[in-house]
Amino acid sequence: PGNSGGALVNSRGQVIGINTVKISVSGVEGLGFAIPINDAKPIVDQLMMFGYVKGRPFIGISGREITDAIARQYDLPVGIYILEVTPDSGAAKAGIQKGDILVSIAGKDVRTMKEVDNIKKNYKAGDSVDVTVVRNGSKVKLSLAFSEEQ
Repeated sequence: PGNSGGALVNSRGQVIGINTVKISVSGVEGLGFAIPINDAKPIVDQLMMFGYVKGRPFIGISGREITDAIARQYDLPVGIYILEVTPDSGAAKAGIQKGDILVSIAGKDVRTMKEVDNIKKNYKAGDSVDVTVVRNGSKVKLSLAFSEEQ
C-alpha cells in the first residue's frame, strides 16, 4: 500500500529518489521522505552486478533477546541467546557457539538485536571487534572479524 519503494520523479520524469515513508495527520496532506537517487544508485548497481551490496558487515548469528524478566527468572545475563551460528561466518570463525549469550560488541553492552545491528553499521566487512559472550556461566572474550553479507 502507498508509494514506499516507488520512484520519486521530478517534473521532467527523471527519477530523483526512492520513496520510503509518509507521515500524515488526519485532515492534512502529510510529509513524504525519500532516499536521494545519488545514494540509491550505487546500491542498485551492486545489486544488479553481484546480487548483494559488497562490503556490508555480517556477523552470522540468529538469537533471542534475554530480557530483564527472563534474566531474573533463570539467573542469566541480559543479552542475546545464540540460537544458530552460520557456518564460515565471522561468528563461527571467532568461536561463538549455539547456546552462548552475547553480552557486548566492541565494548558496548548489547541487549537487543537492534543494538547489535546499530553497532554493526559502524563497521565494514573485514573489520575486527572484540566480543564478549557468556558460556556456561563464564565470560569469554573473542575477536570477531565481520564477514561480508551476501
